[in-house]
Amino acid sequence: MSATNFLLELTEHYLFNSLHRILYLSLMAENQHRIQHLEQATRHLDDSTEKLGRKINAQRQEEIIEEIEVILLNASTDPI
Repeated sequence: MSATNFLLELTEHYLFNSLHRILYLSLMAENQHRIQHLEQATRHLDDSTEKLGRKINAQRQEEIIEEIEVILLNASTDPI
């Protein structure tokens, strides 16, 4: 093999390796971006779930208070 052919093959391997590395780094950067986006979406869903849980608990507590008020009102109006 001549030095020229060797240099051409080495250059070809170098270019292939460089392109492979660029593609790999690009895919890894895109993957990292998607992971960050999914983590942010998960945090948002967790926050929304907590807010809805608090609203449900507040509404349930309000309904219980109303039921107690009705019971007390009925107890005070019923002659014993």
